[in-house]
This record gives sequence, C-alpha cells and structure tokens, in this order.
Amino acid sequence: MSTPDEERRAISQVRRFLFDLMDASVTPRVPGYVRKRARQVSKHYPLLPSDDVSYEEHRERMIKENRR
Repeated sequence: MSTPDEERRAISQVRRFLFDLMDASVTPRVPGYVRKRARQVSKHYPLLPSDDVSYEEHRERMIKENRR
C-alpha cells in the first residue's frame, strides 16, 4: 500500500515524464504520435496543491511548442 507522500511523488514524476516526452530537446528520438499522446494526456492531468506556478507555465510552453 502506498502512502500519501508516495502517491504525490508518483503523480509528480509521471507529470514530469509526460512533459519530457513533449519536449524534443529532452527526448529527441520520440515519435510524433507519442508526443501528441503525451500532450493529450497531460491536458487534464491532476495538479497537486503544492505544485508551483512555474511548472504550469512550463507545461503551457511545452504544449505551444509541440503544436507547431
């Protein structure tokens, strides 16, 4: 059984993984369809109350860059 801290950490790590998938400079050899799916999934991914605004700004920038 997971503790609440472990669950929060897992959510944060998965979100970071999705953002990394959307960022071609971090994951250059990821196919476009994977980037597109990561973008779709992250659109409604839960944000934790402790998440800072800069992370959301980073998410928005990644989404805009991957729309090109």
